[in-house]
Amino acid sequence: MATPQSPTESETVATVTSPTTAAAAVVAPTQKFSLDILNISQTSQIQNGLRQDDFTAYRQYCTRRLGRIRSSMKKQLGKKNYIAKLNDPKNIVDARYLLIVLIKTERAWAYARALKQEYEQSDQGRLKFHMNSRFAKAAVHADQLERFCREVADQYTQIEAAAYAAWIRSSHMIACSRWLEALEAITKAKTIYSSLATSGTPSLKQLYVGRVEDAEPIERFCLYNMRSLDTSSNSTVLADTTKILKKVTDDTEKKTNQILSNSSSSSNTGSKQQQEQPMSTVSWRQRQVRVNEKVREKLVNYSNFVKEYDAATSDDAKFPLYEKIVKQLLDAEVMVRNELVNIVRVNIKNKTVKSEVEESDLRALLAYISYHKYRYLYNRNETLINQYTQSADNSSSNKQQTTVVNSGGKKKKISTRDIIRILTNQIKVYSRMIENRNEQRQDAVLEAQLQLLKATRLYHIANGLALAKKWSETMATAERVSSMIATARKNKNADVVKRADELDKLVASIRSQVHANAFIEQMSNNEDLKRQMSELSLSSGGDNNSAAVASKDLLSGLDNFDTSFLAEKRLVEFPPPLQPAPTKPLFFDLAFNQCQFPSLEARKKSTQPQSKGLFGFFR
Repeated sequence: MATPQSPTESETVATVTSPTTAAAAVVAPTQKFSLDILNISQTSQIQNGLRQDDFTAYRQYCTRRLGRIRSSMKKQLGKKNYIAKLNDPKNIVDARYLLIVLIKTERAWAYARALKQEYEQSDQGRLKFHMNSRFAKAAVHADQLERFCREVADQYTQIEAAAYAAWIRSSHMIACSRWLEALEAITKAKTIYSSLATSGTPSLKQLYVGRVEDAEPIERFCLYNMRSLDTSSNSTVLADTTKILKKVTDDTEKKTNQILSNSSSSSNTGSKQQQEQPMSTVSWRQRQVRVNEKVREKLVNYSNFVKEYDAATSDDAKFPLYEKIVKQLLDAEVMVRNELVNIVRVNIKNKTVKSEVEESDLRALLAYISYHKYRYLYNRNETLINQYTQSADNSSSNKQQTTVVNSGGKKKKISTRDIIRILTNQIKVYSRMIENRNEQRQDAVLEAQLQLLKATRLYHIANGLALAKKWSETMATAERVSSMIATARKNKNADVVKRADELDKLVASIRSQVHANAFIEQMSNNEDLKRQMSELSLSSGGDNNSAAVASKDLLSGLDNFDTSFLAEKRLVEFPPPLQPAPTKPLFFDLAFNQCQFPSLEARKKSTQPQSKGLFGFFR
């Protein structure tokens, strides 16, 4: 174990000046180094005490990290060799040299903040002097980092180093009550971070925006203290300050935009051509997420298929497109999920603010892809359910597997189990779609629609139980469906209420059928009840003998309740009984009424009485 190093020793990180090393020529690096300054500082602060405002723990962490970096670079002090201070940027041949200067700045700043907390509690002058010296040392290290980055780092790192140095410098100026210089420094840092938030690395956008928000109260604090210095010349001070700040802002924006425009082709800032490509960014859950090239190709194919889907007018034309759309989204989902797994594994061991932002972006992109995948799966299942249900309603048979439908160009025999299976999958799809939707808040309408979807599945289960002649189970399932419909009706959405009313009518229909079939089955199995019901009659008491005669069908015994037809399930007698019919047809002479016959009056006998003889024997 190495012994703790003294403050003077901690700054000696250059090459050894021994005869062997002094003769070696120092070659300037040919490549530009890159260092995520804000990401490293923010991550170290969050993970090592600054969540609890424990600046002492953070300073100790910085000391330990410096020792680990120097040990890995084999640049430690010893009795035989001496390592001089690193003051020449030409001697920097590794990005870890820049990291050492950054950690030294953070250590000095954390020590100053810890002393500030002690000074605010005890109000000792010596603590304030020590605090100011630590802030000054942090500002010196920050300026050194900016100078080194200007020589050996890329342009994006130069911008970050300038903003970071201005931020540390403002802390030193505030501690020394030099308000104008502090205001200039914090304005410069805020301007740079604002530019980086708009055109910098997308994964660090939240960090830059947070830094800008943190700079605003510091600006107001500096302006307030400048007004309180001399109340008689407030207007003059404010006018001069406004001019200075405007000049600082303009100069900083000009330099920053120039550097960003020069480095627009680098991978840190991204190219404009990449941003202009379709599906290069995705808007989801109020954030813009960048998409890599492989995933973008899948999303472009998906958007093309969606255009074909929107142009289709019939279900038969849309159905083949469902598989194509879902396939592209599945491939994109696998790519994003694998990338997310890798980042999560890295974050378990070494989590940074940048990696956290990248992880959240990937989760948002995964939610976007999953939502649209489940959306089109839901539409596909809805089409199949409508086809199956319509075919089952049009079927004249009561068997469980009789209907033949055309689903996606393939003929298939459907059954109640097929409808239940699709509805079960539909409930899972709809639940996942709700979880991955654009808004994270709960929606009562979506929950009511999910409740109706579950009730529809239970209705088809009840229908299957009715076909299996399980009447008690069917009635219990129907009661459960009615309770779920009542729960969904609490939402006053028009679409939900309409679907609930339609489903309630179907449940009432199946209830009446179950009641009738259960009674018929009971009558068929209970002979005593069957006999008692057979004795019932609507006729008078003198016709009871006719009620005792069993009828073969319902129409032959309308005046009595005869149960003999239940066994044979006949409502009418078929074929009907034979009846006698005349052999010759009867003709009616319709022309007889129109004929005129000759008069026969002359042939009629006289109606006058004839005289007869005595006693009728003689005339």
